[in-house]
Amino acid sequence: VSLAEERGIDCEFRFFKREELVRIMQSADLYVHTAVVEIEAIACMEAICCGLVPVICNSKRSATRFFSLGERNLFEQNDFSDLAAKIDYWYEHPEEKDECSKAYAPLRTSFSQERCMMLMEDMMKETMSCYEEEHILQGSAE
Repeated sequence: VSLAEERGIDCEFRFFKREELVRIMQSADLYVHTAVVEIEAIACMEAICCGLVPVICNSKRSATRFFSLGERNLFEQNDFSDLAAKIDYWYEHPEEKDECSKAYAPLRTSFSQERCMMLMEDMMKETMSCYEEEHILQGSAE
């Protein structure tokens, strides 16, 4: 925060409840993901589900970069000029931004909370089934 204040940048750093985060994302024009290290990419998935086009840090230590659909969705790590150019591009080409948002549409259904919970439930049922089969087989071998 002090660096932002030093540079006269009006910003806010805080945590949001999921519902509030979704509301904020639904009012945004673009999603910029600056994390250099990340393994779960949840914020980016939420942004994509809200219809936003992501601009993602191209860090080798971040799983989020794999959500990029092309070079215009990635900026080079610590390259502020590249990040600014990508942001400017999407604002200067709103039709392409709309097309890119549509290209992310198939991912939206696969990331819905309902679908993820259904898949998790299926995974747990399958795990229990395998566990039970293994123990039944072990019991019959004794």
